[in-house]
Order: sequence, then C-alpha cells, then structure tokens
Amino acid sequence: MALSIKEAVGILSAVGYCLSGKVRPQLLDLLRRKPQTVGELAEMLELKQPLVSHHLGLMFEAGVLAKQRNGKSVMYAINGEKLSRLVKPLELLAAAPALPKLAEAEAEAEAEAVVETVTEAVAEPVEVAEAEVTV
Repeated sequence: MALSIKEAVGILSAVGYCLSGKVRPQLLDLLRRKPQTVGELAEMLELKQPLVSHHLGLMFEAGVLAKQRNGKSVMYAINGEKLSRLVKPLELLAAAPALPKLAEAEAEAEAEAVVETVTEAVAEPVEVAEAEVTV
C-alpha cells in the first residue's frame, strides 16, 4: 500500500533525524551492510554500549530500524520495508511541474527587452533635418 505524501514526509523527517549528528550516520552505514548487535556496533565504533543503545533506540522509535531479540542480545537492522514505501510518494513529488530552466528564462527576458526597445524606437517621432540639395 502506497503512503500518502503526509506519511512520506513523516518518514523522511525521521530519516533526516537519523542522519544528523556523528553517531547515527555511522550506525546506519554499518547496518546498511548487515544486521548487527549493540555490542558489535559499539565495538566497531569504539563507543560505550549504553550510548550506542540509546541512538539505536531513537532510530527504532523513528521507524528507521527494526530489531529482534536473540537471547540476551538485540539484533538491529535497517527497516527496508518501511523505507521502501517512500518510493511512490517521492516519485509523485518528483513528477510535479518544475520551474523553467534559468537559461531559458534569461533568454526570454532578453528577447522581451529587445522587442520593447525596438517598439519604443519605432513609436518615437523621427526628426529629419533639412538638407541643402545642389544640382
């Protein structure tokens, strides 16, 4: 089932939050490769387990991560199913009408300026000086 734009924005907001700071992007990068436990992640990042657990908990609450208990340890993984539901709403947003390209807009403005200058020049009366004609 496709998400509404409002739901997609909510998930994108959560993903944006998970990309902030120094620790969470590192955790996402490690979890992108394979599901891992808090202990494994803490060891790889050389951080204390409570700190890693705190960040993983925030990311889980945001819906970006999934978790599964394996005995005493908890295995974390990226919640690909939820994140993949963002594709259709993002495609809808990407298909929205775009602004004209800057170069096209500038060229059009220049053409309008030339037309205006020519129109003004033609509309002004032209003074013709009398000249002596010798035969």
